[in-house]
Amino acid sequence: MSDLTTKILEMARLEGGEVVLNRQWYAPEEIVGSALRRLDKKLKTRPIKVGMAKDMALIHVDAVLLQQVMVNLLDNADKYSPAGLPIDIAVETTPFGLSIVVADNGPGIHEDLQQKVFDKFFRIHEESAQSGVGLGLAICRAIVEAHGGNIQVSNRRGGGAAFHLQLPILESPPTIESEE
Repeated sequence: MSDLTTKILEMARLEGGEVVLNRQWYAPEEIVGSALRRLDKKLKTRPIKVGMAKDMALIHVDAVLLQQVMVNLLDNADKYSPAGLPIDIAVETTPFGLSIVVADNGPGIHEDLQQKVFDKFFRIHEESAQSGVGLGLAICRAIVEAHGGNIQVSNRRGGGAAFHLQLPILESPPTIESEE
């Protein structure tokens, strides 16, 4: 009940435009690592494969909110894929910005439902063994769009869903002058 209340309040704040982004410069690996640490107990028996270049450029984001996006995506990947199968995370810088993909090995999402999964209170299976009210992905979309980015889902070859997150890089990271 507490989780539900928190998600409803968070969604209301995001929709009401009350959320002011606290943008700071962060390394993408810090955000991914923080999300994985938050889910450490839940994901401890599941292999997590992270593909990320070392020393990626800093990104100017609200790290707390972006970490919440990662937690929601990882939690869904864990819920909707068979135990023991890996969750893949790929992070890269593209000419358009930062790209993050969280992919599972579950049943995937029917093409007709791939846009609807981001709607508030939408669940693919109304009554299922998985808990939730259908707010996690709506919250993800609101946070990503507040950053000027977009999020979408596709199916992986061989099975599973892949959530693609694109964040624009709006400015260059600060440079640190070397002391001589």
